[in-house]
Amino acid sequence: MTPVSVVRRVPADLPLSKIQSDGEHWQFSRIPVVDARNPEMVVGLVERRHVFQNLIEKKSDLVMQDVMSSPIFVLENLPAHELFQLFIKSRKHLFCVTSADKKWIGVVSLEH
Repeated sequence: MTPVSVVRRVPADLPLSKIQSDGEHWQFSRIPVVDARNPEMVVGLVERRHVFQNLIEKKSDLVMQDVMSSPIFVLENLPAHELFQLFIKSRKHLFCVTSADKKWIGVVSLEH
């Protein structure tokens, strides 16, 4: 698991025209989208390819909320074999990890 303290994220109201196009920020293919007023509240996930495809198509007036997908949340104590099965069943590669009290504590991914 990658702890929330080092997870890159973008606010939901960020216009695509204002994104950071540097390689370091977009080194991961999926990035959590957070509430603009609460950076600890995940509201979605955005895929790098969707962001850049919309920019190529001159849709820079869109905001992250327009191109994000719904996040999947898993509990921190979910056994690894169940987590792996959920990755397969959902066909998703990034989940948001929560504590027992529903606080976002990080992400878990099939990426390296």
